[in-house]
Amino acid sequence: GQGSRPGDAADVDDATEASLRHAGRHEAHEREGGGHVQRDGAVPERIVRARQGRRVRPARVVDEDVDRPQRLLGPRERGAAGVVIGHVDGKGEGVRAELRREIVEIRATIGHETPERRIHGINKVGLYTLVRKEVERFLKVYTQTLIAPAITTLLFYTVFALAFGGLQRKMEDGTSYLDFLAPGLVMMAMAQNAFSNTSSSIVISKIQGNIVDLLMPPLSAGEILTGYMLGSVLRGLTVGFTTFLVLSVFVHVHIHSVLLVLLFAVLGTYMMGSLGITAGIWSDKFDQIAAFTNFIVTPLTFLSGTFYRIGMLPEEWRFAASMNPFFYMIDGFRSGFVGHADGSMLAGIGLLVTVNVLLTALAYWMFKTGYKIKS
Repeated sequence: GQGSRPGDAADVDDATEASLRHAGRHEAHEREGGGHVQRDGAVPERIVRARQGRRVRPARVVDEDVDRPQRLLGPRERGAAGVVIGHVDGKGEGVRAELRREIVEIRATIGHETPERRIHGINKVGLYTLVRKEVERFLKVYTQTLIAPAITTLLFYTVFALAFGGLQRKMEDGTSYLDFLAPGLVMMAMAQNAFSNTSSSIVISKIQGNIVDLLMPPLSAGEILTGYMLGSVLRGLTVGFTTFLVLSVFVHVHIHSVLLVLLFAVLGTYMMGSLGITAGIWSDKFDQIAAFTNFIVTPLTFLSGTFYRIGMLPEEWRFAASMNPFFYMIDGFRSGFVGHADGSMLAGIGLLVTVNVLLTALAYWMFKTGYKIKS
């Protein structure tokens, strides 16, 4: 007899019945002493690609006695099981049993076909995975991401305490300068690390080419943005807590309002995280993100009231500072420790929320359109 070959005949449903009948004829032919059983080695004998839904060319079961194609596997069976039954021409026991087993598996697959998985609402598993990836990324190198900022902040604090007379220096309202300085240094470390978390993650993914691992999974632009933002805020808060603990070992830090501390910590780190996303997507190489950090982020964090009161500035600069969201981020965070602020709390919250909304919309648009991340 001839071996089976894929054919182009029309699809016919209910092929499983015909397949069993052909297997019975082959078994009878074998008992009569004729034939030789041969399976095409190139064709898998087990069900493969069972739920991949791939379409294959029709497969024929050939009757050796008359050498004519019998009924074909139907389209649903081919699509669901992806099985090709090869040539059966008689030798060996259990041919029919093996074929029956395969057909039963086909029927089971079709009868209990797993529907296409559709994610309704938020892809919680994907979002959790992205957040976990971002968190574990900075925890993996905690000496660089957590300990180093705390040590740097402690060095700043020591220099200003010893070299600039900070031990005896008092502010206009009687607050110790070191009590005034500590919250600003903590907020500066939080802001810089929140920015670095998102910007470096995106730039590294773009340069290494694994940004596709973020774009291929079923994650929407909003879910990707949320995952990056949560990772950034968590890193900023973790750095702030670590820095606060280190400073507390050497100086007593007072907390006036935990609510204000948390509110401005979240608003500030969120703003820096969303700014880091936009900078990371815009940058094509490390030089560009370094320039963004050195010429925008660092100057604004240093010159926005971290080391001095805004009232010490000339009138023109004081007005410019009142429009600077970095100033309200630091000033509001400090007010949670010392109990008063240089600017308006309501104005600061309003400006930070507005800037956060605008930066979030910009970052969402970048992810949605694939700006500089999709070819």
